[in-house]
Amino acid sequence: EGERDVIEEVARIYGYHHIGSELPGDVLSNRGGQPELYWEDEIKRFFEGLGLTETFTLTFTNSELNALIGRGVENLLAITNPLSSEHTHLRDSILPSMLKVARDNQERFPRADLFEIGSVYLTEVDALPRTQKHSSSAPKLPLESRRLICFSYGFSEEAFTSVKGFFESFQEKFGLEKLECRQSSEFSNHSLHPARALEIRQGEKLVGALGELSFETRARAGLNARAGYLELIVSEITPLLSYAKPFLGIPIFQALGRDLSFIVNERVTHAELVAEFRALDQLVAKVERFDE
Repeated sequence: EGERDVIEEVARIYGYHHIGSELPGDVLSNRGGQPELYWEDEIKRFFEGLGLTETFTLTFTNSELNALIGRGVENLLAITNPLSSEHTHLRDSILPSMLKVARDNQERFPRADLFEIGSVYLTEVDALPRTQKHSSSAPKLPLESRRLICFSYGFSEEAFTSVKGFFESFQEKFGLEKLECRQSSEFSNHSLHPARALEIRQGEKLVGALGELSFETRARAGLNARAGYLELIVSEITPLLSYAKPFLGIPIFQALGRDLSFIVNERVTHAELVAEFRALDQLVAKVERFDE
C-alpha cells in the first residue's frame, strides 16, 4: 500500500475527532507579479458589464474554417497528429471562430454582442526564435499573441457604431487616450468593408483594427445581417492600461454644451470634422457626433 493509505489508516485508528481543525498556514499566491493576467480579468469584467457575451473557442482551425475570411492555411503551423480533421492547424486569427459562433447561433439569437480574449499563433519571418536565439538557421516556433476581439451582429446600421462605441468606452475606462483611430489607404484587412475600416494606433504602432465586415466576408460566413468587428493586441495595450485619472482643477469657466447641425460633403470624414472644431479654440474640450 502507498504512503497515503498508511497515513489514512493511522488517522482512522487514532480518531478523526482527535485531530484539530486548523486552516492551512501557507499564503496563497496571487497574480501580483503577472499584470497581463490581472488586466485580462479586468477587461473581461468591463465587457461583461457592457452586456457582451464571452465566447470560448479553440486555438485550432482548418481550411474550411479559415475560408470564411477568404484565406487558406498554407502559412499556418500544421499539427502533426491532429485529433480530427477540424483541428489541423494553429489559428492566426480569432475572427473565423467568431464568425462560426455567430452563424451557428443567428437563428436563435438574431442580434448579439460577443467578445473573446484568446491566443493566435504568428509564423511571420520576424516571429521570435525559441531556441538558439542568435542562430539564423535555428527553427522558429510560432509567436503566441493574445488578442481581444469584439463582434456585434444583427443590428443593421448600428453594426459599425456599436463596436466603435465599445472601443470609445474602453478608452475612457482604462485611460487609453493615446490610442487613435485612423483611416489609411495602406491598411489592408480584406475581411472589412473598405469604406468602414479603421486602424487603431499608438503613435505609429499598429495595435488593432475596427470596422464593419465586408459583404463578401458575410456571404462566405453565411451571416444574414451586418456585423461590426474590433480587434486589439492585448500585449501592446496592457502597458497603457490604468485606472488612474488625471487631476483636473476647478475650471475658470462653466462648461457649456452645444448641439450644432451641419451639411457637409459625404467624403468629409468624422476625424476631419473633429479636427476642425478642436482647432477653433483651446477651450473646445470635447467634440462628439450623435446623429447623422
